[in-house]
Amino acid sequence: MSAVQPAMTIPVPTLNGARARFWAAVANHGVTDFFSYLLVPLMPLLISNLRMTTRQSAIILATGSLSSGLIQPLVAWLSDRLETRILGSLGLAAAAIAFGLMGHVHSFEGLLLVQAVGAGGVGAFHPVAAAAAGHLSSARRSFGVAIFFLGGMLGGITGNVSAPYYARFLGLPAMVWLIPPGLAAAAWLGAAIHAVPHKHHAARDHHNSLPASERRWRWTAVGLLYAGNVLRFGVNAALVHLMIEWTRRFTAAGEHIDIAAASAQALDALGMKATALNGPMQAAMQIGMGAAGLSAGWLIRPGREKRGLIAIPCWGALAIGAIALADRFIVGAPSRHWLAVPLVFFCTIMAGIGFGGVLPVTISLSQRLLPHRTSLASSLMMGGAWAIGSGGPPLAERLTASLGLDGAFLIMGALLLIAGLISLAIPGWLIRKAS
Repeated sequence: MSAVQPAMTIPVPTLNGARARFWAAVANHGVTDFFSYLLVPLMPLLISNLRMTTRQSAIILATGSLSSGLIQPLVAWLSDRLETRILGSLGLAAAAIAFGLMGHVHSFEGLLLVQAVGAGGVGAFHPVAAAAAGHLSSARRSFGVAIFFLGGMLGGITGNVSAPYYARFLGLPAMVWLIPPGLAAAAWLGAAIHAVPHKHHAARDHHNSLPASERRWRWTAVGLLYAGNVLRFGVNAALVHLMIEWTRRFTAAGEHIDIAAASAQALDALGMKATALNGPMQAAMQIGMGAAGLSAGWLIRPGREKRGLIAIPCWGALAIGAIALADRFIVGAPSRHWLAVPLVFFCTIMAGIGFGGVLPVTISLSQRLLPHRTSLASSLMMGGAWAIGSGGPPLAERLTASLGLDGAFLIMGALLLIAGLISLAIPGWLIRKAS
């Protein structure tokens, strides 16, 4: 099938205050991702405080990805099946409570439980709110989803940057005071999106009216988008772990500390200093993801997504490879030591562009390919891919042990390159018709 046939118009139910409801979903995406990114910048400090190993740190990160990813398809299925959006609000409330209690755990097992429950809540929020935001965007779905995506990035940046200062000046136990605002945000989200209707019935009739071959191609295309996002999320999660390790090693080198032989007091001081550097580095990824996601949603017009799906991840692959080169540039050269942070910071922003720039595009395109399963499509592009991508941190830890930190960066760059090339298999005529 090569000709582009006219697409059937699907009626979209109207809703009073759609614009305000849309912006409520965007704002609460920021709140949710704020909580989601409280733990990551604090990992160097938590590693020291709880005396965790590098492998336990990787397990904590992987658990977050796995918990968030596994719950999303289930929540999406229930949301579509029961035609309710209440699970998104409950997810935000669970995330606020779990991560707010992070400062009151005293063991690896306790932190693992916090991460599993909190990340599960974050996961429950995403497919429900993303589907609502896409619905409320109407004809501007790609740009609307990009705005929704940007809201999450801004929340993540805020969490990454503010968490180290919060821990330093107020202490980790004081994070419990973040719970009440989180619960208030969950109530606001409920008031805003619970009445947003599901447009299943007309969309389902439209999908069933398509030729069987086109329906198969639509599911195949969503599968290819899913495979690409698995790799993109895997690289993203791996890079989170690699940057934690990079900041710990960079700080230790600057302080002339041998991590393996350091005293408990020295490790505590190292953890706090590395956390201060890790927060901005993690935020750099969010900056790249948010800026690229918004730009892609605005600049990539419906029907022309294929070129961006290929080119943007390839760009990110080069940036991740450049992190390894920048790291080698300063090794053994104390006079160039000060260049490491700005160089790696810039490369990390570029890497965020590579694996985050097309995520809103994949969500929007999958929703258009499967208009009768918008929550499911959203969950596959986010949580379904995130669950498999949760293997990124353990893989990065093993690669670092066997190939070194630079070798692990290079392998992650190669995987992101493959993620871009997968999109070559999606038929252009199908993308144009789905527009």
